[in-house]
Amino acid sequence: MAPQPEPSGHSFPDFADGDVRVVLTGSRQYRLHSGVLKNSSSVMRDLLSEENAAQLNSSAHRKGVVIRHKLVLVDNPAVEDEEESNLLYVFQPVPLDAQGRQAAGAPQGIGLELENGRRIPPLLMAYDAVLGAFYNQPINLGDSQEDGLAELLGNAFQATIVAEKLNCIRIVCKPIEATLLAVGQGLYKAIADNPTAWLSFATRVKSRAIFKEAMVHAAGQYSQPRTKVAMSDGTLAPEVVKILTRKGEWIKKSVSDSSRYLASYYPAMLLREFKPGDKDNVSRASYGNDIMMWIAVTIFRHWVCDMMAADNTHQAHDCGWAWCNVICEGGDKYLDRKMLQRSFHARFPMTGKGMACVEHRLAEVKMEVKQWILPLKKSNSALDLSLYPVAHFLHANVHSDDYPWDNVTLEPIHDSSDEDESNGVDEDTQGLFVEGSPFETVDSEDDEEGPNMGGFIEPSSKIAEDDDVDMDTADATPFRSESPIFDLKGTAADDAASSDSEGNDTDE
Repeated sequence: MAPQPEPSGHSFPDFADGDVRVVLTGSRQYRLHSGVLKNSSSVMRDLLSEENAAQLNSSAHRKGVVIRHKLVLVDNPAVEDEEESNLLYVFQPVPLDAQGRQAAGAPQGIGLELENGRRIPPLLMAYDAVLGAFYNQPINLGDSQEDGLAELLGNAFQATIVAEKLNCIRIVCKPIEATLLAVGQGLYKAIADNPTAWLSFATRVKSRAIFKEAMVHAAGQYSQPRTKVAMSDGTLAPEVVKILTRKGEWIKKSVSDSSRYLASYYPAMLLREFKPGDKDNVSRASYGNDIMMWIAVTIFRHWVCDMMAADNTHQAHDCGWAWCNVICEGGDKYLDRKMLQRSFHARFPMTGKGMACVEHRLAEVKMEVKQWILPLKKSNSALDLSLYPVAHFLHANVHSDDYPWDNVTLEPIHDSSDEDESNGVDEDTQGLFVEGSPFETVDSEDDEEGPNMGGFIEPSSKIAEDDDVDMDTADATPFRSESPIFDLKGTAADDAASSDSEGNDTDE
């Protein structure tokens, strides 16, 4: 903003040496400086051009007349356009004669009729706030403690559309942001409830804090129908849609990777290291001693694969949040005793001791696999989840290069905290079981280089490295207990093949 005049004994909104008369209403008439207005707004520069200025004569100068411009509010001729449908009034210059008086037949403006003991329309107050911001006056959008968020947001919206019309959004964005952030958790709850609308608003006022919060929630709700609608109907700018798509697909990929991690999980106790001459360690009897753990792992994997096949993981509307939540809670939230009795032991009866042993081993598996799901429950939101639990992921990262108004080109960000935010899997990964699988092949030469993952075959792309997770207390959406989780009936051919294989199995 240009240096401002400091006339002695005068201040905003009435400067004795002001050469512009601005009329909002009958009681809101300002004397301002054309230099300040033109340096603050390119639109004002056009309205206050020299051809619209009065050419004061010597008589006017002797009388002390300094007003050379006059602006009044008139009905917006473009109000039918969608972009300006909320801007009912706009400034129009009024011709002045050589004495600084309004020429005959010049527009009077509509503002004189808008304040006769009635509540002044919010749009006119927005014009007042923006004009004051040109002179570093604080923008009053309301009391963040007494006024509701809806009223504050309405006032902020009006100030935004006025600033956009005058092409001076940079002047009002910080005061608007500060007023809304002062609401605290009420604002964050509103953002969580409708993140795409707040993404659009944050982009308009160029608020980094609100944009980041809204992007975290919008990415977590990426697969929700209303988010998809907002991305396709023009609610969001194309550059914002591009960023949201990248973040949302990264969340889906992180959940997809996690489900594949669990589907290839092996407890550490099942692993074997072959040593020449030590046949007992890799004998059939040695593997047979671990049969209960193998059964537990099979049950767990069958459940994971059933959830994947039923699109309850990354393909779900919640991107798999409910699925991850029950895994993090563990215990009887899934695969409880009743389900095991009905779905597994009904087909594979065991003694009471055998059933208890399987349940115990399954509990160990449930506890162990939590560590690969907990990073997905990390929250990058300012929302207090103990007060306002949500049912979507909040672990998306928003970087300094993700704000669209700061970038000319928007390329995917690649760094250690937000790796591989894109669709697809690394092309050079090879399968553990079948060609083309996204899991790395076990290599004895690599076992000594990395940490012991407890038999967990880890893909080349990781979902997160920060294990400092703040678990929320939201109740998980239970999966249908009647779903065919354990459809383990084999065919006669399968049984025959199994018997033949067992008969040919010999110890080395």
